[in-house]
Amino acid sequence: MRVDTTLITAPFAPISLEAINQAAALQTRADNKYFVPWDAYLEFTTALRATHQVLEIDGRRAFTYNTQYFDTPDLSNYWGHVQERRKRFKCRSRIYENSGLCVFELKLKSGRGETVKHKISYTEAAAGEVNPDAQAFVQRQLQQSYRMHFCRPLVPTLRTHYERVTFASQIATERVTCDFNLEFALGDSIARMDPGYVLVEIKSERGRSDADQFLWHLGVRPASGSKYCVGMALLVPELRSNPFRRVVSHYFVRLPALGERPTLRLAS
Repeated sequence: MRVDTTLITAPFAPISLEAINQAAALQTRADNKYFVPWDAYLEFTTALRATHQVLEIDGRRAFTYNTQYFDTPDLSNYWGHVQERRKRFKCRSRIYENSGLCVFELKLKSGRGETVKHKISYTEAAAGEVNPDAQAFVQRQLQQSYRMHFCRPLVPTLRTHYERVTFASQIATERVTCDFNLEFALGDSIARMDPGYVLVEIKSERGRSDADQFLWHLGVRPASGSKYCVGMALLVPELRSNPFRRVVSHYFVRLPALGERPTLRLAS
C-alpha cells in the first residue's frame, strides 16, 4: 500500500528549504525516532498545525529519498553502533529523486551523544561507490573530529528508499521528519515497514522538544536503532542484533530473497 500524503500536508502553511536551514539547520542535534500508529499520527499532525509549517519546494511537499550506505567489509560501522562505541560513524550517498540533487554524508556521534552531520556535493553517477573525493572527505573529517587515522575501504551495503515530509516549528529549533513507504534492500533481499506505522524522527537541540512530549502524551515512546542498523539486522539475519530485535519484529516485514546477497564478513 502506497501512502498519499496530500491530505496530511494540505492544512499546513509552507516553508522553504532556505528558511528551514536558516532557522533550524540542526547539523548538530539530538534525534529521537518513533514508530507511530496511524491513528496517533493523525492526532499528532493535527496538533502540529498550530505551531509548524511544512517544507515545500516547487509546489511539492513529499520528497523521495534514495540512499546508499557504505561500511567496511567486516561491517565495523554496524558493530560500532551495536556496541555503542563512543567514536562511531555512518556514511552514505543520498539522491533526492525529485530534484536530482545528490550528496555524500558522514554522520558522527559527539562526546555528548549528539549527532553531527557533514556533507559534500556528489554526483548521481558516483552514488553507488565511495570515490576518491568522498574517501578523502571521510578521512579528513574523522581525523579532525576523532583524531582517527582511517584508511580502510568502504563498500556499498544497505540501500533505503522512502518518501519524506518535513515539518519545522515556528516557535522552537525543531524539525519533524515523517517517513512513509520505507523499503530496505541488500542485493536481492528486500524488507518493508509495516504500512500501519509512520517513522517519525524529531530533531532538536536537546531531544525533549514539544513534539517529543506530545508523542509521549499519546503513549508513543522512542525506538532504538538507526535505519542502517535496523535494515542490516533485517536483511542479514545471522548478524547479532539484540538492540534492534523489538523494532525488527514489530514494525517490518522481510520479503523472500530473490537471489544471493553480497559476501560480507560478519566478525564482531
